[in-house]
Amino acid sequence: TAPAFEWTPAIAPTAVVQYPEGLGTIEAWAGDLLVSSLRGQTLYRLSIDDGGIVEDRMAIGERLRDMIVSSSGSVMVVTDSAQLLILSPQN
Repeated sequence: TAPAFEWTPAIAPTAVVQYPEGLGTIEAWAGDLLVSSLRGQTLYRLSIDDGGIVEDRMAIGERLRDMIVSSSGSVMVVTDSAQLLILSPQN
């Protein structure tokens, strides 16, 4: 069976999290998958639309090492240069 979605060439993913529903912070992302990458230096958001997968890209410009979603709904990403990036509706 073919995959539902793939990156060619590979993006070197480092973390995959599902944005939780009910946080009310970034409600448009509820249920979507967030994927951080080394090679792509990008945060990818994958959502399901009409049975297909839609990819949105947020170019960061640095290799992304790890990622979590905080209890407040902010997405926290650590880069290779030890920066902590906090993504929220306010920024």
